[in-house]
Amino acid sequence: MNKKQFSYIFQIAIIIVLGTVLFQFFQYLNQFSQLTYENYELNSLFDGIMAIISLILSWLLYQKGKDNQGGRFASLSMGFLTMGLLLTFTLLSSDESGLILLHNLANLLVALFFALVWISKIQEYIIKKKWIPGLIASAVIFVGLLEQYGGDKFLKIAEGVNYAIAFPIIHFVSGALFFIGALYFQVEYTRNKKLGDLTISLALLLFGVHSVIFNQSQIWNLEWWVWHTIQLAIYMIMLVYIVRDYIGVRKALNISREKYQRLFENAPDGITQIDSNANIVDCNQGECKLLGYKKDEIIGKNVSAFLSKESVEILNSCLPTLRKEGYFEGEISIVRKDGTIVPIRRTVNAIYDNAGIFIGAIAHSHDITNRKQAEKLERVLFNISAEASREGDLTDLYKAIHLHLNEVFDTTNLFFGIVNEDETEMSFPYFVDEQDLPPEPVKLPQKLISEYVIKTKKPLFLKKQDIIDLANKDLIDLDVSGTISEVWMGAPLLSQGKALGIIVLQSYHNANLYSKSDLDILNFVSEQIAKTIEYRQAITDLQVEKTYLNELFTSSPEALALVTVNSTILQINKKFTALFGYEEEEVFGRNIDDLLVPSEHRKNAEKYTRDVAMGMQLDFEEMRKKKDGTVIHVSVLGSPVNYKGDILAVYAIYRDITDRIKAAEKLKKSERQYRVQSEELAESNSMKKLLLDVIAHDLRNPAGVIKGFAQFGLENDPNNEILAEIDQGVDNLLNIINNATTLSKVTLGDEIEKEELDLVNIINAVIKESSSLLQFEEMSIDMNIKEKLIVNANPIIGEVFRNYISNAIKYSKIGKKIIIDATIENGYVTVNVKDLGTTIDEKDRENVFLRNVQLGKTQGRGLGLAIVSRIAEAHDAEVGVKPNDPIGNVFYIKIPIQKQLTEKKHSNKI
Repeated sequence: MNKKQFSYIFQIAIIIVLGTVLFQFFQYLNQFSQLTYENYELNSLFDGIMAIISLILSWLLYQKGKDNQGGRFASLSMGFLTMGLLLTFTLLSSDESGLILLHNLANLLVALFFALVWISKIQEYIIKKKWIPGLIASAVIFVGLLEQYGGDKFLKIAEGVNYAIAFPIIHFVSGALFFIGALYFQVEYTRNKKLGDLTISLALLLFGVHSVIFNQSQIWNLEWWVWHTIQLAIYMIMLVYIVRDYIGVRKALNISREKYQRLFENAPDGITQIDSNANIVDCNQGECKLLGYKKDEIIGKNVSAFLSKESVEILNSCLPTLRKEGYFEGEISIVRKDGTIVPIRRTVNAIYDNAGIFIGAIAHSHDITNRKQAEKLERVLFNISAEASREGDLTDLYKAIHLHLNEVFDTTNLFFGIVNEDETEMSFPYFVDEQDLPPEPVKLPQKLISEYVIKTKKPLFLKKQDIIDLANKDLIDLDVSGTISEVWMGAPLLSQGKALGIIVLQSYHNANLYSKSDLDILNFVSEQIAKTIEYRQAITDLQVEKTYLNELFTSSPEALALVTVNSTILQINKKFTALFGYEEEEVFGRNIDDLLVPSEHRKNAEKYTRDVAMGMQLDFEEMRKKKDGTVIHVSVLGSPVNYKGDILAVYAIYRDITDRIKAAEKLKKSERQYRVQSEELAESNSMKKLLLDVIAHDLRNPAGVIKGFAQFGLENDPNNEILAEIDQGVDNLLNIINNATTLSKVTLGDEIEKEELDLVNIINAVIKESSSLLQFEEMSIDMNIKEKLIVNANPIIGEVFRNYISNAIKYSKIGKKIIIDATIENGYVTVNVKDLGTTIDEKDRENVFLRNVQLGKTQGRGLGLAIVSRIAEAHDAEVGVKPNDPIGNVFYIKIPIQKQLTEKKHSNKI
């Protein structure tokens, strides 16, 4: 037996003992039952006092019931209300039997309401339905009036001094109901140890004993008055206790409510009190601010009235859980008065009455808009960053960025403006707009809004009137701005302090679509966008150049092999396979000397390996063997790949000269024939050396450019093996092999393919390639050509300007500036590359375009301008050099012009 069970048994024993004592007491009183005292006034006084006390108790208990949202006090309140009203009618009754009837009906109804404390639903219903007290009061008053004015038709409860048969029945039922109520409060006392529960339990116990054994008394006898006295005493004790408890509770409750109300109203988060049906009972200012409504617009509404459709479904699904478990926490969305949907984190704690019945809940709502925005922004930045390494061109990248930004902004109208290296032109590679068509590239300056942002390197937020004001200040030109939007915001695409371009969002219909906080976010995102664009551009360029290099390597008319300094084969081309019979998978990783060198030439081959490892360039003729064992005569060119003094690899070029050797042997028989063939061989060797010289000469020029891109990539991804490989030298050979075939044709006098080309674009590309070297030498280039210069030429024409600019950087550093301009006359365009260095002597001007003639003391083979001369001849062009005024040189090329296109202004918004 546990402690709780023992307590129950002990209390039941007390009740039995108390009942036995009372029974014996009233048995003793029966000896004096002949003693009677008939006094209506005294009886009325008793009833009047009990009526007043009952009504007071009814009001106090009803208030306690409301404070506890129902609980056990509601039915007690209705019982005392019934008692008070019926006892009031006993004061008006002149009929002795009617008086007793009303008194006993009051006793029965009180007992019934006291027994209903076990049924919690009834308590909750009485409080919620405010009309129930009025209905009960009306019914009781109706019964009292019927007895008052139709008493002879009512049940006779007494005849003389004796009771009718209905009396013991009513009292026995009342007693049983009182016992039921007493048992409830005994259980509550055992559980909560509240003195009030014990007090009410004992009072009900006495009422129950009174109802069971009071039928042994007679009207007006001693037992009658004793029971009335005990009943009055119980009422007064209950009144004192409940009044004191009510005052204490009210005082504590008021203090608690004041504290709660201060916390409730001043809480930064929204707090809402709801009833069991999710109707809002109260809310604080935080909730009003969150929803955008006044308090009187919120109270009384159902919570679902302020939720999004998806959140209403969440509410409906979580209510059963809330009722059962008492707690809910999750993310939902509310709809503000202005229609804005706001994400919130809502924590809901259930409220139960003392009977454990769910009567409502307190909901805390925290605005998580900023957190959601931050999470979304972080996700967008990550996705944009990830786009840099994905496959695709820049157009694909812009589309992907557009898609990702749509998670943060309305991107109905979005475009990118990208400026060229010298900021003389802006193009629009991605342009999505409701009003304007994608504009053509425009020359700068044009007084564009976009141009203004790029120059200031600061984000800009403009409303329609702001745009007009900028135009009035002559800061922008509306004539080239296209359709004026209602709201416009743009952020510069900055990378390492340089503006690559701009990203713009705008709206033609809603001036409030964006805010200045949106501009801050756009500016924050723009930096990552700039890095991504720059990185993707570098990767794309490297991939294109590498593809071009591989294609040239594979398709070269000479047998090529790329080997390490230890002669390990890395790659061979198709011509190598055709010459020696080996497939690439057969030779990869093997020593090239083991495959090709006959044993009698092995010592020479080892010497060649040592020489090339020291950076020497090799050119020799020797015997080599094919896969089938056949030995052939070959000429071998070995060109080391040198980067910053380190030999990374070696290009070995083989040409089968067996026929030439046989021809040489035949030439011995005929001096004339020998002389002719000797000249042809010399010319052939000259061409071969020229081709190799071109490769060796041009290998140095692109190294700076390629290194810049490779280093940029490695800074962002130091573990990228592909970039490391590129960084180690493969791309040092890009421009050599790019133009090798064409240069070969030029040197041999063969016809080369031509097309319509814009010399301005070619020159700008060369300037861009030279930017790193210019920066290193602290030099600059002024490009003063604003028109398109269309000529019929081969892309090899770019080598002319590449050599001109390269020589100007090498030999004219003192001038610090290179100027490029052009003149058009008689169907020819003359492009001048001017430097401010030392002026070339007149006697040397005609010789600088000859082979092996150098411009200065800088080491080199003097091939660049000789190549320029050959390229000019292939294009029916004229090249030369003349003195610059006041100092320096003007290297020019005069070439037939195809047609002249002047710059066009576009009216699209940029």
